[in-house]
Amino acid sequence: AALLALALVLPAHAGEPQGPVREGLKAYAEDNFEAARQKFEEADGILQDKFTPEGAIVAFDLACAFHRKGDSAQAREHYTRAATARDKKIATEAHFNLGLLSAESGRALAGDQPEAVEKDKRKEIIDKLLEAVGSFRQCLQLQPEHARARKNIELIRQWIKFYVDRWHELDRQKMREESNLAQFVEHLIKLQRGLRESTKGLTPRDSRDQFAEFKRGQDELAEEIEPLKTKIRNDVMQHAAQPAQGAPPQPGAQAAPDPKIEEGIKLLQEWADAAGKAMRSSAEKLNARSPESAAQEQKAAINELEHIWEAVVPFHPLLQRALKDQTKVVHTLKPGESDPEEEEKFDGDPLKKLVTDDAAKDEKKAEKKDESAAAAKAPKPSDAELAEVTELQEKNLRHAQLMKLKAEAALEDFEKNAAAMEQQAGAQPKAPH
Repeated sequence: AALLALALVLPAHAGEPQGPVREGLKAYAEDNFEAARQKFEEADGILQDKFTPEGAIVAFDLACAFHRKGDSAQAREHYTRAATARDKKIATEAHFNLGLLSAESGRALAGDQPEAVEKDKRKEIIDKLLEAVGSFRQCLQLQPEHARARKNIELIRQWIKFYVDRWHELDRQKMREESNLAQFVEHLIKLQRGLRESTKGLTPRDSRDQFAEFKRGQDELAEEIEPLKTKIRNDVMQHAAQPAQGAPPQPGAQAAPDPKIEEGIKLLQEWADAAGKAMRSSAEKLNARSPESAAQEQKAAINELEHIWEAVVPFHPLLQRALKDQTKVVHTLKPGESDPEEEEKFDGDPLKKLVTDDAAKDEKKAEKKDESAAAAKAPKPSDAELAEVTELQEKNLRHAQLMKLKAEAALEDFEKNAAAMEQQAGAQPKAPH
C-alpha cells in the first residue's frame, strides 16, 4: 500500500519537453532520483503553460522524484498541481500519492514506539492520517474502482484505532501509577461528571451508536474501581506508616496493623464498591436506552466518590473547594454579589483571598449600591439552577464540618513534626565556640 504509482509517460506530440522527460523516466527506473528530478525540472522549465495536460504530467513525474528523494514539501506542491489536471488518470494518481505522503508523515511522527509519543504530538499524528484519508477519498471520487485507495482507507482506520486505544490505555495506567489517592479520586469524579452531562443530553430516540459509546465509557470507568480499592489500601497504609517529620526511623519488626486504620480502609473501599455498583447499573440503563435512569445512577456514583475524596483530601484543598463552591452559590442567588472569574485568581491560595477580601471592603462600599441595583434587575435563578446550588450548599455544609476535623489533625501533625525536629536538633553535637 505504500508503493508510488508509476511515473506517467508524456505523449509523443508534446514537443520540446519530451526529451528531458524520457531521460528522467530512465533515471527514475534506475532509482537515480536526483538525476530524474533534474531532468523533470528541465522539462518543467521548457513548458510555456504549466497547466496544460503536458504540464500536469511533468508536475506528477517531478513530484514522484521529490517523493522518492524524501522531499515531502516539494512533492506535495507538485502533486497538488498535478491533481488539478483535466485528465482523470493523472489527477487520480496525484491524489493517491498525496494520501501516501500524509500517511507516511503520520507514521513517521508515531515512530516504531507510538506509546512513547508525547501528548502534544498525538493530535498532529491523527490529523496527518485523517488528511491521508481525505486524499484517498478524493481519489475514489475520480475513480470509484481504485482498489488501492479503498484498501488504504481501511488500513489507516486501523492505525488510528490502534494509536488512540493504546494512548488511552497508557494514560489510564499512568494516572493509576503516578497520582495519589486524592488526585485519582478527583480524576474519576471529573470523568463521571462529564459522562453524566453527556448522558443528560440523550433522549430515547437517539441512535444506538450514541448509547453504545456512552456505555463503553461507563464500562471503562467501572474498571477503575479495583485499582481505586488497591490505591486506597496502599496509600492509607503508607501514610499511617510514615514517621513524624524529622523523627528517626524505627528499626525492627513492623507494628501490628491498627484496627482503626483497617476499619477506615474498609469504609473507603465500601464507598468505592458502591460507586462501582452504580456505574455498572448506569451502563445497563444506557444499554436499555434509558438516559434519565442512567444519569441518576451516575449521580449516585459521583456521591460515593465524593465521600472518598472528602475523607482523604487534606485541609487546604478542601478549603479551596469550599470557597469556590460557595462563591458559585452566592453568585447564582445574587449575581451582583460576586464574580466567579474574579475568585479564580485566588485558587492557589484561599487564605490570601480571605485577607484580600478583608482589605478591599472599604473600596467596595461605593460600588454596593450599583451592584444591588444590577442584582435587582437580574433574572431569578431557574429551578434547575436552584437545585444545583441547593446540592452545592448541602455539600459545603458537610465540608465545613469536615474542615474542623482536618484542621485539628493538620495542627496535631504540625506539633508532632515540630517536636520531633526539636528533639533531633537537641541530639546534635554543639559546634565549638
